[in-house]
Formats: sequence, structure tokens, C-alpha cells
Amino acid sequence: MNYLLKTSSARKDITSRSGGSTRYNIGQEGIAASSVHLPTLPEQQKIAAFLTAVDGRQAGLRRQVAALERYKRGVMQGVCGEGADGRWVKVKVSEVYSFFSTNSLSWAQLNYDSGKYRNIHYGDIHTQFSQYLDVRHASVPYINMDVTMKDAAYKHPVQAGDILLADASEDVNDIGKATEVVDAGNIPLYAGLHTIHARPKQGTIAPEFGTLLFQSPTFRRQVYTAIHEG
Repeated sequence: MNYLLKTSSARKDITSRSGGSTRYNIGQEGIAASSVHLPTLPEQQKIAAFLTAVDGRQAGLRRQVAALERYKRGVMQGVCGEGADGRWVKVKVSEVYSFFSTNSLSWAQLNYDSGKYRNIHYGDIHTQFSQYLDVRHASVPYINMDVTMKDAAYKHPVQAGDILLADASEDVNDIGKATEVVDAGNIPLYAGLHTIHARPKQGTIAPEFGTLLFQSPTFRRQVYTAIHEG
């Protein structure tokens, strides 16, 4: 019955019988009067067994993903935080990263059709990009042709290995969210509105390790402190 009541036809019938304004509700009579398509009993048993097995598989996968996430957090805590062994040195981010100016182009100055240059908007860091960004396989907007590009924000195009952080968000937990560029593509790419553009100094950060540092609990705690003290 649980599966039957979740079918689109049953849900549509139930919804049509529900009432309310900002919150919908339905009574016993509405449920009882709704109709469902009922297969034979043997078919019901086969369908229920199959879907129950699928649900079990999904639950198992979710547990595996959760376990991997916990393991990942533990590893990051160990290798990027207090658990690091004595051979590791504590440094300021400015000792291993150089920072470059970024532009302040709005969405109105960008497009997804064509252009000579591409631009990273902080909104995409929040909604589209993962911890690693391969521009060849991502939807990155172009800068409109009528935009003047003469100030310091355009002196240092983004390149592989660079870190882009979002310096603003409606959710405090997303401030400082970072993505590492693993491939910047073949069109000049720039860091845009509400982004921080960091580049590892030569010989200090291994490829694809930088983004892990910026996700580490140690760094995140300092971001939270800086936000609340700012």
C-alpha cells in the first residue's frame, strides 16, 4: 500500500481532496475515497520485494557515503589539522600563497554564449563548482565584449593550481568556500565578483592539495573567527 500511495495517479487524487491554505491537510475520508491501480496479489508481492530490495540497496549506499564522508573528515583533520605529525610546519597562508586583484563584474556583464575571456562569479563557486574545477567540463560565463578590461584585476589570469574562494554568502558556513582550478581551459579566465584569487608559491603546494587545506577544520575555524570579529 505504501508504494501504491506514492504513485503519481494516487498522489494526484489525494492532493485533489486535500484542503488548506499555507499548509495542506487531508482527513481519513479523503484517503479512503482515493483510488489506486491494484495488480494481482502475486504481482504485488514481486513488486514489493523488488522495490524493498532497491530501498535497502539505496540505504546501504547512503551508509557507505556517510562512512566515507566521516573517514574523509577524519583524514583531513589528521593531515591538515592538529593531527599532523612533527615534521609538518605551521605557516601563514600568505607565506605559501600569492594573492591577486579580482574584478567586480555583475551577472549583467557576463553571458554564456560567446566572448574572448571567461569569468568566475562567486555564485558559481557556491552553486556549481566542486572542490576541483576543470573549466573544460564546466559552464563558465564569458565577459561581455563591451566590458573595458584595463585595471589590475586583469593582469593575472587564473591558471591551473590557483585557488578561488568566495568571500561572501548568505550562509555563514559557505563564506570562504574554495575550489581549486585543475584546468583553466584555453580561453583566458579571470576571477570575478566576491572572489579571492590565490596562487601557490613555487615549490610549496602540491597539485590538488591546496583545496584540502582550505577545507580543513583548522582553516575553517579561523574563517569563522575572522567573520565574527570583522
